[in-house]
Amino acid sequence: MLQKIREAMIRRDSQYMLDGLIEIDDAFIGGPGGKRGRGTKKAKVVVSLSITEEGRPQFAQGE
Repeated sequence: MLQKIREAMIRRDSQYMLDGLIEIDDAFIGGPGGKRGRGTKKAKVVVSLSITEEGRPQFAQGE
């Protein structure tokens, strides 16, 4: 099921370009916390969101 969702998101992302006001956020997901300065085994996730002039979300993209 997750694979089908990812494939649908890839097809959709190729049709739309983000423009106007764009908000970007990132996070590290998965795995236990470790010592500082030792790198991480967690996956980095980045999400971009295009916002209309009224402040409503228009398109989202993730990596």
